[in-house]
Amino acid sequence: MTGEHDTAGGQRSRGKAAGAGDRIPFAEKRDMVRTLLNAPGDIAFLVRPDLRIVEVSDAALRVIGRSREEVVGGKVDDLFTHFPPEIRESRARAAGRAVEERRPIFVDDERDGRHFRTSYYPVFGEAGAVEWIAVYGRDITDRKRAEEELQKSEAISRQLI
Repeated sequence: MTGEHDTAGGQRSRGKAAGAGDRIPFAEKRDMVRTLLNAPGDIAFLVRPDLRIVEVSDAALRVIGRSREEVVGGKVDDLFTHFPPEIRESRARAAGRAVEERRPIFVDDERDGRHFRTSYYPVFGEAGAVEWIAVYGRDITDRKRAEEELQKSEAISRQLI
């Protein structure tokens, strides 16, 4: 089961363009990207619009049981061949929408009784084009169960009143 959620629309605001003296060396950028991907503790990838993996979080590596060297440069879909086709297709569509619409896209799905939210954030390059997509996956099962319990409780309360 999948569902896409939109965020409020609007134009992306751009600040002053970076000057030549503001550029960060690539090696330092990679360290910064890894830090940002690891910060929330979620499964996270930085991918190109063609869904080739540029960087990956430590949590993602633990979950998929592979090394960074095995993952970086590969396609996201190659890591999740065990997912049902409709989930893989929904996620690929969401990544494409994030690029086309230039805004975050969120997809919820359920597998084996667990609920997940995958978030796709477009990352803009210096020229303003979407150069990458930051993809974060989070297990939201506990939140979903709490919401269901609250709904049941509210329904019982309404019947008693």
